Amino acid sequence: MLKKTWLLAFLACMSIASNCFALTLIKMGPVTLWQYSADSEQFHLEKTTKDYYFDADDIAVDKYNKTVEFTTVFVNSKEDFEQQNGKMEWYRIKLNFSNFDFYTDRKMTTYRLLDGHFYKKFNAVKITRNYIKQNGQPAQDDWKLTELQGRYFRPNAYYNEFAYHLGLPNLDGSSYLTPKSLGLNWIKSTSEFGVFYDPKSVKAKGDSVSAKIYIWIPSINRIELMNGKFNYTKKTFKPISISFVRISDGEVTDSYRQGLIPGLVGDKLHTFRFDEEEPITIASEFFKAKVMQ
Repeated sequence: MLKKTWLLAFLACMSIASNCFALTLIKMGPVTLWQYSADSEQFHLEKTTKDYYFDADDIAVDKYNKTVEFTTVFVNSKEDFEQQNGKMEWYRIKLNFSNFDFYTDRKMTTYRLLDGHFYKKFNAVKITRNYIKQNGQPAQDDWKLTELQGRYFRPNAYYNEFAYHLGLPNLDGSSYLTPKSLGLNWIKSTSEFGVFYDPKSVKAKGDSVSAKIYIWIPSINRIELMNGKFNYTKKTFKPISISFVRISDGEVTDSYRQGLIPGLVGDKLHTFRFDEEEPITIASEFFKAKVMQ
C-alpha cells in the first residue's frame, strides 16, 4: 500500500477511500481518443482531451505472460461530474504485450474487463458491466502502436504509462530516467522507494536547510520531486513546489506550486512534521548534519 509514502496524494486531495473500494488516484495525464469513420475508413482525432487517472494501489503485473492490469478513472463530462455526485468513468483494463516487438511489430492488445462509475460524493464505485460474465470474454482491441497518432492517443498513453512495468522501451527510443542521469545523490532506499537529492540545490542557513529531494517510486513509475525547506527548530519540512515525473519518459504529469497567498494565489501545500512521512524523516535526518556544520 502506498497511502503513507505517496505524499502528493494527500496534498492534491486525490486519495479517495470508501468502505468497498480504496482508490489512490494518480494523474496519468491527458488522453485523446480517436474515432473510426466508416465513410472514410480512417480514424480521426476527437477535439476533446481528457485527464485520466490510475489507481496506484491496484496495478497487477504479470511479467511471465507480459500483461499489466490496472484501474483507470476519468471525467467524461463536466456536466456529469457536477450534476451527478462527482460522477467519473471507471474501467478495469488489461494490457497484453505478448506479441510486442519494439523493432519489428509493435503490437499491443487492450482488454476491457469491467465498466463502472465512481461517485466522488459517496466515495463509491458502481460496476455497470462485467464483460467476461456477460459475454464470456473481455472486450478486446488490437493496436499497432506508432507515434503518428500522437503520444496522448489512448493506446500510446497506456503504453507510455504501463509498459515500463515490463521493462519495455519508450516508443520514441529514449532512455528511462535514472538518478545518475539527473545528477542526484543517494540518501537511502527501502523496499518501496528511494530518497535522493540534488546536491546543487542544498543551502544551509541558521537552523534551516533548503533542498530538492526526489522520492523514487518504481512500483508506480513515478518520481516525486519536492523543493522545500527543513526547519530544525520547528522540526518541519515546508515544500514550495511539488511535481510528479514519470520515470520511463521524464514527462511531468502533475505539478503544484505554493503561491504568495496559499490557497488563493497558488496551491496550498501541506507542511510536514519530520516524523509524519518516512521519506521526510529520512531526508531530515540526513540534512541535519548540514545545520551542525
